[in-house]
Amino acid sequence: MKKMSKIFAVLLTLAMVLGMSMTSFAKDNAGNPTITINHASENAKFATKKLVKADPTKETGWTFETGIYENYFKNNFSKADEQTIIKAMIFSNDPTDEKGQEMEGFATKYANALKAVYNDMASEAPATAVASPIPITDGVGVYFVKGYEAGYTYNPMAAYIKFGSYNTETGVPGNPEDATIDAKRIKQSITKSADSANRVTSIGKTEGFHIDSEIPFIPTTDTNRKYILKDTISGATYTTVTDEGKNKGKVKLTVTIGNDENAISQTFYGTVTNNEDGTQSMTSDLSSLLDNNTYANKSVKIAYTALVTKIKVGNDAEMGDGTNDGKTTFGSDHEDLFTGSLIMTKFNQNESKKLSGAGFKVKKGNETLKFTKNEDGIYTLDPTNGTEEVFTGSDGTVTVKGLECGNYTMTETTAPNGYSLNTTVKTFEIKLANGKTTAEEQKDVINGVDSIKDTKLSALPSTGGIGTTIFTIAGCLIIIEASGLFFASHKKTNK
Repeated sequence: MKKMSKIFAVLLTLAMVLGMSMTSFAKDNAGNPTITINHASENAKFATKKLVKADPTKETGWTFETGIYENYFKNNFSKADEQTIIKAMIFSNDPTDEKGQEMEGFATKYANALKAVYNDMASEAPATAVASPIPITDGVGVYFVKGYEAGYTYNPMAAYIKFGSYNTETGVPGNPEDATIDAKRIKQSITKSADSANRVTSIGKTEGFHIDSEIPFIPTTDTNRKYILKDTISGATYTTVTDEGKNKGKVKLTVTIGNDENAISQTFYGTVTNNEDGTQSMTSDLSSLLDNNTYANKSVKIAYTALVTKIKVGNDAEMGDGTNDGKTTFGSDHEDLFTGSLIMTKFNQNESKKLSGAGFKVKKGNETLKFTKNEDGIYTLDPTNGTEEVFTGSDGTVTVKGLECGNYTMTETTAPNGYSLNTTVKTFEIKLANGKTTAEEQKDVINGVDSIKDTKLSALPSTGGIGTTIFTIAGCLIIIEASGLFFASHKKTNK
Protein backbone atom coordinates (compact mmCIF):
# COMPACT_ATOMS: atom_id res chain seq x y z
CA MET A 1 0.00 0.00 0.00
CA LYS A 2 2.91 2.32 0.66
CA LYS A 3 4.13 1.76 -2.89
CA MET A 4 0.63 2.37 -4.18
CA SER A 5 0.55 5.71 -2.44
CA LYS A 6 3.82 6.70 -4.12
CA ILE A 7 2.47 5.76 -7.52
CA PHE A 8 -0.59 7.91 -7.00
CA ALA A 9 1.63 10.80 -6.12
CA VAL A 10 3.37 10.30 -9.42
CA LEU A 11 0.21 11.17 -11.26
CA LEU A 12 0.49 14.60 -9.81
CA THR A 13 3.08 15.19 -12.52
CA LEU A 14 0.48 17.45 -14.05
CA ALA A 15 1.40 19.93 -11.42
CA MET A 16 4.96 20.02 -12.70
CA VAL A 17 4.10 19.75 -16.35
CA LEU A 18 1.50 22.49 -16.37
CA GLY A 19 2.85 24.61 -13.54
CA MET A 20 -0.02 23.75 -11.24
CA SER A 21 0.06 23.15 -7.58
CA MET A 22 -1.55 19.82 -7.03
CA THR A 23 -2.61 17.90 -4.00
CA SER A 24 -2.46 19.33 -0.57
CA PHE A 25 -3.26 16.62 1.95
CA ALA A 26 -5.95 17.24 4.47
CA LYS A 27 -7.44 15.51 7.42
CA ASP A 28 -9.07 12.10 7.45
CA ASN A 29 -12.81 12.39 7.11
CA ALA A 30 -15.68 10.06 7.48
CA GLY A 31 -17.65 11.46 4.53
CA ASN A 32 -16.95 11.76 0.84
CA PRO A 33 -13.74 13.61 -0.04
CA THR A 34 -13.74 16.92 -1.91
CA ILE A 35 -11.55 18.76 -4.40
CA THR A 36 -11.11 22.45 -3.58
CA ILE A 37 -10.13 24.81 -6.40
CA ASN A 38 -8.05 27.79 -5.30
CA HIS A 39 -8.03 31.08 -7.23
CA ALA A 40 -11.40 30.46 -8.86
CA SER A 41 -14.24 32.96 -8.63
CA GLU A 42 -17.56 32.24 -7.02
CA ASN A 43 -19.08 32.07 -10.53
CA ALA A 44 -16.86 29.19 -11.62
CA LYS A 45 -18.08 25.60 -11.83
CA PHE A 46 -16.16 22.38 -12.35
CA ALA A 47 -16.78 18.95 -13.82
CA THR A 48 -14.64 15.86 -13.13
CA LYS A 49 -13.67 12.63 -14.90
CA LYS A 50 -11.87 9.79 -13.18
CA LEU A 51 -8.74 8.96 -15.18
CA VAL A 52 -6.83 6.42 -13.08
CA LYS A 53 -7.97 3.86 -10.53
CA ALA A 54 -6.31 1.32 -8.28
CA ASP A 55 -5.82 -2.17 -9.69
CA PRO A 56 -3.72 -4.57 -7.61
CA THR A 57 -3.59 -7.00 -10.55
CA LYS A 58 -1.41 -4.60 -12.52
CA GLU A 59 2.37 -4.40 -12.27
CA THR A 60 2.28 -0.85 -10.97
CA GLY A 61 -0.94 -1.24 -9.00
CA TRP A 62 -2.77 1.23 -11.21
CA THR A 63 -4.73 1.30 -14.45
CA PHE A 64 -6.75 3.72 -16.54
CA GLU A 65 -10.42 4.07 -15.75
CA THR A 66 -11.54 3.43 -19.34
CA GLY A 67 -10.05 2.31 -22.60
CA ILE A 68 -10.89 5.74 -24.05
CA TYR A 69 -8.57 7.52 -21.65
CA GLU A 70 -5.94 4.82 -22.09
CA ASN A 71 -5.98 5.44 -25.85
CA TYR A 72 -5.59 9.21 -25.36
CA PHE A 73 -2.38 8.53 -23.48
CA LYS A 74 -1.16 5.83 -25.86
CA ASN A 75 -1.71 8.11 -28.87
CA ASN A 76 0.54 10.74 -27.31
CA PHE A 77 3.11 8.31 -25.94
CA SER A 78 4.07 6.74 -29.27
CA LYS A 79 1.70 3.80 -28.77
CA ALA A 80 3.42 2.74 -25.53
CA ASP A 81 1.48 0.28 -23.42
CA GLU A 82 -0.40 1.35 -20.32
CA GLN A 83 2.10 0.15 -17.70
CA THR A 84 5.05 1.70 -19.56
CA ILE A 85 3.26 5.05 -19.48
CA ILE A 86 2.53 4.73 -15.77
CA LYS A 87 6.15 3.77 -15.11
CA ALA A 88 7.22 6.95 -16.90
CA MET A 89 4.92 8.90 -14.59
CA ILE A 90 6.51 7.21 -11.59
CA PHE A 91 10.02 8.04 -12.79
CA SER A 92 9.20 11.68 -13.45
CA ASN A 93 8.02 12.01 -9.87
CA ASP A 94 10.73 9.91 -8.22
CA PRO A 95 13.68 8.69 -10.33
CA THR A 96 14.82 6.48 -7.45
CA ASP A 97 11.64 4.43 -7.41
CA GLU A 98 12.42 0.95 -8.61
CA LYS A 99 9.22 0.75 -10.63
CA GLY A 100 9.95 3.97 -12.48
CA GLN A 101 11.16 4.11 -16.07
CA GLU A 102 12.49 7.18 -17.88
CA MET A 103 10.83 8.24 -21.14
CA GLU A 104 12.16 10.86 -23.58
CA GLY A 105 9.91 13.91 -24.00
CA PHE A 106 7.66 12.80 -21.17
CA ALA A 107 6.48 16.25 -20.06
CA THR A 108 5.20 17.32 -23.48
CA LYS A 109 3.61 13.95 -24.20
CA TYR A 110 1.83 13.93 -20.87
CA ALA A 111 0.55 17.46 -21.31
CA ASN A 112 -0.79 16.62 -24.76
CA ALA A 113 -2.57 13.54 -23.41
CA LEU A 114 -4.32 15.66 -20.81
CA LYS A 115 -5.29 18.17 -23.47
CA ALA A 116 -6.94 15.31 -25.35
CA VAL A 117 -9.04 14.56 -22.29
CA TYR A 118 -9.85 18.27 -22.03
CA ASN A 119 -11.03 18.36 -25.64
CA ASP A 120 -13.08 15.23 -25.08
CA MET A 121 -15.10 17.16 -22.55
CA ALA A 122 -15.43 20.26 -24.73
CA SER A 123 -18.69 19.17 -26.31
CA GLU A 124 -20.26 18.31 -22.99
CA ALA A 125 -22.63 20.77 -21.43
CA PRO A 126 -21.48 21.61 -17.92
CA ALA A 127 -24.73 20.25 -16.57
CA THR A 128 -22.93 18.24 -13.94
CA ALA A 129 -20.50 21.02 -13.06
CA VAL A 130 -20.59 22.30 -9.51
CA ALA A 131 -18.93 25.01 -7.52
CA SER A 132 -15.81 24.35 -5.48
CA PRO A 133 -15.36 22.32 -3.30
CA ILE A 134 -16.30 19.43 -5.60
CA PRO A 135 -17.73 16.32 -3.86
CA ILE A 136 -16.12 13.02 -4.94
CA THR A 137 -18.12 9.81 -4.56
CA ASP A 138 -16.08 7.39 -6.67
CA GLY A 139 -13.20 6.64 -4.34
CA VAL A 140 -9.45 7.13 -4.63
CA GLY A 141 -7.80 7.89 -7.91
CA VAL A 142 -6.67 10.64 -10.21
CA TYR A 143 -9.43 12.96 -11.38
CA PHE A 144 -9.36 15.26 -14.35
CA VAL A 145 -10.96 18.64 -13.59
CA LYS A 146 -12.39 21.05 -16.14
CA GLY A 147 -13.45 24.56 -15.22
CA TYR A 148 -16.32 26.60 -16.63
CA GLU A 149 -16.58 30.36 -16.13
CA ALA A 150 -17.89 33.07 -18.44
CA GLY A 151 -15.03 35.04 -19.93
CA TYR A 152 -12.35 32.54 -18.86
CA THR A 153 -10.73 29.36 -20.13
CA TYR A 154 -9.32 26.96 -17.57
CA ASN A 155 -6.25 24.92 -18.39
CA PRO A 156 -6.38 21.15 -17.80
CA MET A 157 -6.23 20.28 -14.12
CA ALA A 158 -5.91 17.04 -12.20
CA ALA A 159 -6.35 16.15 -8.56
CA TYR A 160 -5.29 13.09 -6.59
CA ILE A 161 -7.67 11.63 -4.03
CA LYS A 162 -5.62 9.26 -1.84
CA PHE A 163 -6.30 7.06 1.13
CA GLY A 164 -5.78 8.56 4.52
CA SER A 165 -3.24 7.40 7.04
CA TYR A 166 -2.95 3.67 7.54
CA ASN A 167 -3.95 2.05 10.77
CA THR A 168 -0.70 0.43 11.82
CA GLU A 169 -2.54 -2.10 13.96
CA THR A 170 -5.08 -3.28 11.42
CA GLY A 171 -3.29 -2.35 8.20
CA VAL A 172 -6.49 -0.75 6.92
CA PRO A 173 -6.14 2.61 5.15
CA GLY A 174 -8.08 5.60 6.39
CA ASN A 175 -10.88 7.32 4.55
CA PRO A 176 -9.98 9.12 1.29
CA GLU A 177 -8.52 12.57 1.88
CA ASP A 178 -9.53 15.90 0.42
CA ALA A 179 -7.44 17.44 -2.33
CA THR A 180 -6.66 21.04 -3.19
CA ILE A 181 -5.43 22.35 -6.54
CA ASP A 182 -4.68 25.81 -7.90
CA ALA A 183 -6.75 26.85 -10.88
CA LYS A 184 -4.86 28.24 -13.84
CA ARG A 185 -7.14 30.22 -16.07
CA ILE A 186 -6.96 32.55 -19.06
CA LYS A 187 -9.15 35.62 -19.28
CA GLN A 188 -10.69 35.82 -22.73
CA SER A 189 -11.39 39.53 -22.66
CA ILE A 190 -9.57 42.79 -22.17
CA THR A 191 -10.82 46.27 -21.38
CA LYS A 192 -9.55 49.17 -23.47
CA SER A 193 -10.16 52.65 -22.07
CA ALA A 194 -8.84 56.20 -21.99
CA ASP A 195 -7.94 58.50 -19.13
CA SER A 196 -10.73 60.82 -20.27
CA ALA A 197 -13.51 59.44 -18.11
CA ASN A 198 -16.33 60.91 -20.22
CA ARG A 199 -14.72 59.89 -23.54
CA VAL A 200 -14.61 63.52 -24.72
CA THR A 201 -11.22 64.96 -25.66
CA SER A 202 -9.76 67.77 -27.77
CA ILE A 203 -7.40 68.01 -30.72
CA GLY A 204 -3.84 68.64 -29.59
CA LYS A 205 -4.36 66.90 -26.26
CA THR A 206 -2.07 64.07 -25.19
CA GLU A 207 -4.51 61.40 -24.09
CA GLY A 208 -3.67 58.45 -21.90
CA PHE A 209 -4.85 54.97 -22.94
CA HIS A 210 -4.69 51.72 -21.01
CA ILE A 211 -5.57 48.07 -21.34
CA ASP A 212 -6.74 46.04 -18.34
CA SER A 213 -6.59 42.26 -18.33
CA GLU A 214 -5.08 39.25 -16.59
CA ILE A 215 -1.79 37.60 -17.47
CA PRO A 216 -2.66 34.17 -18.88
CA PHE A 217 -1.36 30.85 -17.67
CA ILE A 218 0.27 29.06 -20.58
CA PRO A 219 1.74 25.62 -19.93
CA THR A 220 5.52 25.52 -20.14
CA THR A 221 5.17 22.57 -22.48
CA ASP A 222 3.54 24.75 -25.17
CA THR A 223 5.88 25.39 -28.06
CA ASN A 224 4.69 28.92 -28.88
CA ARG A 225 4.33 30.73 -25.58
CA LYS A 226 3.62 34.26 -26.73
CA TYR A 227 1.83 37.23 -25.24
CA ILE A 228 1.58 39.93 -27.89
CA LEU A 229 -0.17 43.29 -27.83
CA LYS A 230 -1.36 44.70 -31.15
CA ASP A 231 -2.94 48.15 -31.04
CA THR A 232 -4.33 50.29 -33.87
CA ILE A 233 -5.30 53.94 -33.51
CA SER A 234 -7.07 56.43 -35.79
CA GLY A 235 -7.44 60.17 -35.26
CA ALA A 236 -4.31 60.25 -33.11
CA THR A 237 -0.60 59.47 -33.20
CA TYR A 238 1.29 57.44 -30.62
CA THR A 239 3.67 59.28 -28.33
CA THR A 240 7.15 57.91 -29.06
CA VAL A 241 10.42 58.28 -27.18
CA THR A 242 13.12 60.53 -28.61
CA ASP A 243 16.14 59.88 -26.44
CA GLU A 244 16.32 56.24 -25.35
CA GLY A 245 18.92 54.78 -27.72
CA LYS A 246 17.73 51.70 -29.53
CA ASN A 247 14.16 52.39 -28.42
CA LYS A 248 14.03 55.81 -30.10
CA GLY A 249 10.85 56.15 -32.13
CA LYS A 250 9.04 53.45 -30.15
CA VAL A 251 6.05 53.72 -27.82
CA LYS A 252 6.91 53.48 -24.14
CA LEU A 253 4.55 51.16 -22.27
CA THR A 254 4.17 51.14 -18.51
CA VAL A 255 3.05 47.68 -17.42
CA THR A 256 1.72 47.30 -13.87
CA ILE A 257 1.32 43.76 -12.53
CA GLY A 258 -1.08 43.34 -9.62
CA ASN A 259 -3.35 45.93 -8.06
CA ASP A 260 -2.36 45.91 -4.40
CA GLU A 261 0.53 47.17 -2.31
CA ASN A 262 2.72 44.45 -3.85
CA ALA A 263 2.12 45.62 -7.43
CA ILE A 264 5.22 45.91 -9.58
CA SER A 265 5.89 48.00 -12.66
CA GLN A 266 7.88 47.12 -15.78
CA THR A 267 8.70 49.05 -18.95
CA PHE A 268 8.14 47.65 -22.43
CA TYR A 269 8.36 49.25 -25.88
CA GLY A 270 6.10 49.01 -28.90
CA THR A 271 7.06 49.29 -32.56
CA VAL A 272 4.96 51.74 -34.63
CA THR A 273 3.79 51.18 -38.22
CA ASN A 274 2.17 53.92 -40.34
CA ASN A 275 -0.66 52.35 -42.34
CA GLU A 276 -1.86 53.37 -45.80
CA ASP A 277 -5.30 54.30 -44.49
CA GLY A 278 -3.82 56.96 -42.21
CA THR A 279 -4.02 54.89 -39.03
CA GLN A 280 -1.08 53.78 -36.92
CA SER A 281 -0.42 50.32 -35.49
CA MET A 282 1.73 49.44 -32.52
CA THR A 283 2.99 45.97 -31.58
CA SER A 284 4.73 44.96 -28.37
CA ASP A 285 5.99 41.56 -27.24
CA LEU A 286 5.10 41.00 -23.57
CA SER A 287 5.99 37.30 -23.58
CA SER A 288 8.52 37.68 -20.77
CA LEU A 289 5.55 38.09 -18.42
CA LEU A 290 4.84 34.41 -19.03
CA ASP A 291 8.20 33.19 -17.72
CA ASN A 292 7.66 30.26 -15.37
CA ASN A 293 4.04 31.39 -15.07
CA THR A 294 5.14 33.54 -12.14
CA TYR A 295 2.54 36.20 -12.87
CA ALA A 296 -0.21 33.87 -14.15
CA ASN A 297 -3.73 35.12 -13.32
CA LYS A 298 -2.46 38.41 -11.90
CA SER A 299 -4.11 41.60 -13.11
CA VAL A 300 -2.14 43.66 -15.60
CA LYS A 301 -2.53 47.28 -16.75
CA ILE A 302 -0.74 48.42 -19.91
CA ALA A 303 -0.56 52.22 -20.25
CA TYR A 304 0.69 54.57 -23.00
CA THR A 305 -0.20 57.94 -24.53
CA ALA A 306 -1.18 59.35 -27.93
CA LEU A 307 -1.66 62.84 -29.36
CA VAL A 308 -5.20 63.57 -30.59
CA THR A 309 -5.14 64.90 -34.18
CA LYS A 310 -8.73 64.47 -35.43
CA ILE A 311 -12.25 65.20 -34.23
CA LYS A 312 -12.77 61.51 -33.42
CA VAL A 313 -10.36 58.89 -32.11
CA GLY A 314 -10.80 55.16 -32.61
CA ASN A 315 -8.61 52.63 -30.82
CA ASP A 316 -8.56 48.83 -31.18
CA ALA A 317 -6.46 46.54 -29.02
CA GLU A 318 -6.03 42.78 -28.95
CA MET A 319 -3.93 40.43 -26.88
CA GLY A 320 -2.96 37.15 -28.45
CA ASP A 321 -0.30 34.63 -29.25
CA GLY A 322 2.05 34.49 -32.20
CA THR A 323 1.66 37.47 -34.51
CA ASN A 324 -1.96 38.13 -33.57
CA ASP A 325 -2.99 37.64 -37.18
CA GLY A 326 -6.70 37.16 -36.81
CA LYS A 327 -6.20 35.88 -33.29
CA THR A 328 -7.80 37.20 -30.16
CA THR A 329 -6.93 34.38 -27.85
CA PHE A 330 -6.79 36.61 -24.81
CA GLY A 331 -9.43 39.13 -25.86
CA SER A 332 -9.89 42.36 -27.77
CA ASP A 333 -11.68 45.66 -27.21
CA HIS A 334 -12.45 48.98 -28.87
CA GLU A 335 -12.48 52.52 -27.50
CA ASP A 336 -13.80 55.73 -29.10
CA LEU A 337 -13.13 59.31 -28.09
CA PHE A 338 -15.23 62.22 -29.31
CA THR A 339 -14.96 66.01 -29.55
CA GLY A 340 -17.46 68.87 -29.52
CA SER A 341 -18.09 71.97 -31.64
CA LEU A 342 -19.11 75.63 -31.34
CA ILE A 343 -21.46 77.05 -33.96
CA MET A 344 -21.97 80.81 -34.41
CA THR A 345 -24.42 82.36 -36.90
CA LYS A 346 -24.06 86.03 -37.95
CA PHE A 347 -27.26 88.01 -38.77
CA ASN A 348 -28.07 91.56 -39.82
CA GLN A 349 -30.00 93.80 -37.44
CA ASN A 350 -33.48 92.43 -38.17
CA GLU A 351 -32.21 88.85 -38.73
CA SER A 352 -33.45 88.85 -42.31
CA LYS A 353 -30.02 88.09 -43.71
CA LYS A 354 -27.04 85.94 -42.70
CA LEU A 355 -23.71 87.71 -43.06
CA SER A 356 -20.45 86.25 -44.33
CA GLY A 357 -16.96 87.54 -43.54
CA ALA A 358 -17.50 88.18 -39.83
CA GLY A 359 -14.34 87.35 -37.83
CA PHE A 360 -14.33 85.88 -34.33
CA LYS A 361 -11.86 84.77 -31.67
CA VAL A 362 -12.56 81.82 -29.38
CA LYS A 363 -11.33 81.51 -25.80
CA LYS A 364 -11.34 78.77 -23.20
CA GLY A 365 -10.70 80.56 -19.96
CA ASN A 366 -7.95 83.09 -20.67
CA GLU A 367 -6.48 81.11 -23.57
CA THR A 368 -7.20 82.21 -27.13
CA LEU A 369 -7.53 79.08 -29.25
CA LYS A 370 -6.05 78.53 -32.70
CA PHE A 371 -7.73 76.88 -35.66
CA THR A 372 -7.05 75.68 -39.19
CA LYS A 373 -9.62 76.27 -41.96
CA ASN A 374 -10.96 73.07 -43.52
CA GLU A 375 -13.58 74.55 -45.78
CA ASP A 376 -15.76 77.64 -46.05
CA GLY A 377 -16.81 78.57 -42.50
CA ILE A 378 -15.53 75.32 -40.93
CA TYR A 379 -12.40 75.13 -38.76
CA THR A 380 -10.68 72.54 -36.56
CA LEU A 381 -8.61 73.16 -33.48
CA ASP A 382 -4.89 73.40 -34.26
CA PRO A 383 -2.88 74.56 -31.23
CA THR A 384 0.45 74.36 -33.09
CA ASN A 385 -0.08 75.78 -36.58
CA GLY A 386 -3.48 77.44 -36.45
CA THR A 387 -4.55 81.11 -36.45
CA GLU A 388 -6.66 82.84 -33.84
CA GLU A 389 -9.37 84.44 -36.04
CA VAL A 390 -12.13 82.42 -37.72
CA PHE A 391 -14.68 83.77 -40.23
CA THR A 392 -18.29 83.05 -41.12
CA GLY A 393 -18.75 81.39 -44.49
CA SER A 394 -21.16 82.18 -47.29
CA ASP A 395 -24.00 80.82 -45.22
CA GLY A 396 -23.26 83.25 -42.38
CA THR A 397 -22.13 80.47 -40.05
CA VAL A 398 -18.76 79.60 -38.54
CA THR A 399 -18.17 76.18 -36.93
CA VAL A 400 -15.10 75.32 -34.86
CA LYS A 401 -14.50 71.62 -34.12
CA GLY A 402 -12.27 69.41 -32.02
CA LEU A 403 -13.11 70.80 -28.56
CA GLU A 404 -13.55 69.05 -25.22
CA CYS A 405 -16.37 69.61 -22.76
CA GLY A 406 -16.30 72.94 -20.96
CA ASN A 407 -17.17 76.63 -21.22
CA TYR A 408 -16.00 78.86 -24.08
CA THR A 409 -16.43 82.45 -25.24
CA MET A 410 -16.59 83.85 -28.76
CA THR A 411 -16.12 87.56 -29.55
CA GLU A 412 -16.48 89.33 -32.89
CA THR A 413 -13.18 90.89 -34.01
CA THR A 414 -13.92 91.76 -37.67
CA ALA A 415 -17.28 93.11 -38.87
CA PRO A 416 -18.68 92.18 -42.31
CA ASN A 417 -18.35 94.91 -44.98
CA GLY A 418 -20.90 97.62 -44.44
CA TYR A 419 -21.69 96.61 -40.85
CA SER A 420 -20.60 97.76 -37.42
CA LEU A 421 -18.72 95.56 -34.95
CA ASN A 422 -20.72 93.84 -32.21
CA THR A 423 -18.40 93.42 -29.23
CA THR A 424 -20.85 91.39 -27.15
CA VAL A 425 -19.05 88.39 -25.60
CA LYS A 426 -21.00 85.21 -26.33
CA THR A 427 -20.72 82.27 -23.90
CA PHE A 428 -20.96 78.63 -25.01
CA GLU A 429 -20.94 75.26 -23.26
CA ILE A 430 -20.03 71.87 -24.69
CA LYS A 431 -21.49 69.13 -22.50
CA LEU A 432 -22.86 65.61 -22.41
CA ALA A 433 -26.52 64.95 -23.11
CA ASN A 434 -28.86 64.78 -20.12
CA GLY A 435 -28.44 61.59 -18.16
CA LYS A 436 -25.09 60.77 -19.79
CA THR A 437 -21.85 60.46 -17.86
CA THR A 438 -19.93 58.94 -20.76
CA ALA A 439 -20.23 59.55 -24.49
CA GLU A 440 -21.05 56.34 -26.31
CA GLU A 441 -21.74 58.08 -29.63
CA GLN A 442 -21.02 61.47 -31.14
CA LYS A 443 -24.62 62.52 -30.58
CA ASP A 444 -24.06 62.22 -26.84
CA VAL A 445 -21.90 65.37 -27.05
CA ILE A 446 -24.04 68.54 -27.07
CA ASN A 447 -22.43 71.33 -29.10
CA GLY A 448 -22.49 75.03 -28.16
CA VAL A 449 -24.78 77.04 -30.49
CA ASP A 450 -25.52 80.80 -30.57
CA SER A 451 -26.01 83.79 -32.91
CA ILE A 452 -25.18 87.49 -33.00
CA LYS A 453 -26.54 90.54 -34.92
CA ASP A 454 -24.69 93.41 -36.59
CA THR A 455 -26.00 96.90 -37.43
CA LYS A 456 -25.60 98.24 -40.99
CA LEU A 457 -23.47 101.38 -41.30
CA SER A 458 -25.54 104.62 -41.95
CA ALA A 459 -24.69 107.15 -44.79
CA LEU A 460 -22.86 110.33 -43.63
CA PRO A 461 -25.24 113.35 -43.44
CA SER A 462 -24.97 116.36 -45.92
CA THR A 463 -24.07 119.84 -44.49
CA GLY A 464 -24.25 123.48 -45.75
CA GLY A 465 -27.77 123.67 -47.36
CA ILE A 466 -28.15 126.18 -50.24
CA GLY A 467 -24.63 127.47 -49.68
CA THR A 468 -23.29 124.23 -50.93
CA THR A 469 -25.31 124.55 -54.14
CA ILE A 470 -24.07 128.12 -54.79
CA PHE A 471 -20.46 127.15 -54.34
CA THR A 472 -20.96 124.21 -56.70
CA ILE A 473 -22.45 126.42 -59.46
CA ALA A 474 -19.73 129.04 -59.05
CA GLY A 475 -17.07 126.39 -59.33
CA CYS A 476 -18.53 125.10 -62.55
CA LEU A 477 -18.62 128.64 -64.10
CA ILE A 478 -14.98 129.21 -63.22
CA ILE A 479 -14.03 125.95 -64.89
CA ILE A 480 -15.97 126.90 -68.07
CA GLU A 481 -14.36 130.36 -68.27
CA ALA A 482 -10.89 128.97 -67.76
CA SER A 483 -11.45 126.44 -70.52
CA GLY A 484 -12.55 129.24 -72.95
CA LEU A 485 -9.50 131.33 -72.26
CA PHE A 486 -7.26 128.26 -72.83
CA PHE A 487 -8.69 127.52 -76.25
CA ALA A 488 -8.61 131.23 -77.34
CA SER A 489 -4.97 131.53 -76.39
CA HIS A 490 -4.14 128.27 -78.17
CA LYS A 491 -5.83 129.56 -81.42
CA LYS A 492 -3.79 132.82 -81.47
CA THR A 493 -0.60 130.90 -81.04
CA ASN A 494 -1.33 128.71 -84.04
CA LYS A 495 -1.76 131.81 -86.30
